[in-house]
Amino acid sequence: MKKITCILFLLLVYFPLSAQNVLINEVITSNTTVITDEDDSYEDWVELYNTGTEAINLEGYGLTDLSSNPYQWVFPAYWIEPGEHLLVWCSSKNRTDINLPLHTNFKISSGGEVITLTKPNGEIEDSYPAVLVPQNFTYGRQTDGSTVFVYFPEPTPGASNNTSTGYTDVLAPPTFSVSGGFYTESFNLTISHPDPAVTIIYTTDGSDPNIDNLTGTTYQYKNEYPYELGAQPSTTFLTKSFQSNQYDNPITIVDRTNEPNDISTISSTFDSDPSYYIPDYTIFKGTVVRARAYKTGALTSNIVTQSYFVSPQGTERFSIPVI
Repeated sequence: MKKITCILFLLLVYFPLSAQNVLINEVITSNTTVITDEDDSYEDWVELYNTGTEAINLEGYGLTDLSSNPYQWVFPAYWIEPGEHLLVWCSSKNRTDINLPLHTNFKISSGGEVITLTKPNGEIEDSYPAVLVPQNFTYGRQTDGSTVFVYFPEPTPGASNNTSTGYTDVLAPPTFSVSGGFYTESFNLTISHPDPAVTIIYTTDGSDPNIDNLTGTTYQYKNEYPYELGAQPSTTFLTKSFQSNQYDNPITIVDRTNEPNDISTISSTFDSDPSYYIPDYTIFKGTVVRARAYKTGALTSNIVTQSYFVSPQGTERFSIPVI
């Protein structure tokens, strides 16, 4: 009977203690705008999270980005409370006063590297994978303490990850088959992406590609404004629209000079009569193609833009460099 009681006692004591874990919850590897340390400088950081129900003394724990040296930086006697999100600056400033922000003696590579938290007895408490994270994004657990890692475009340093939307992937921008520039003949432009599951959205009107704008957006504007102080502008509204398209087939790039003027007909000043500087002839035009990739659960790619000019003269159209 004493043996059974002893076993029950050990089970009750051991398992609650073994469930006390400190995990690497969120990491930023390229911080230029998110948050500054007490010196008002942008530094990378690691956020630890206590998943247990009791405070844990971190004294003797090691934090490192070198597999050969698990105790590259050693924690002081800091007690991390249950549910606490502890921010540790990876600044190489090496500060261990528990009453002030903690700083490691190393920095994190923006190219991605393994970050390891080691117990005083040599056991690995947690390890963060070597992941390339976009600037001012973080990579962390969603929700707090879970096994699911995602990218956060809105970091939550020292706070719960549960309030921020995370993405399983960060998409690379699409690739254009032809670079922007001057050409003498029309051609077909193809847009591709290494991930066949993405949807490529593009525009040719200069607007940002937006998967929610496939039916177009109409807007109104005015071209005439009075010079007189207090006078009311013209009540005549003009209408234009912009629209995104889903890429399915190659885009034909042609000389658009004979097409009706569009952007050049919009006044760019507060003028009562802009007609004297708005062109009354067809101007030389190019084609601006902008594209981005979309995929469910992934962060939309950056926009890639190329500008094309087609005319018989090609690069010889202008005698000075064109930027």
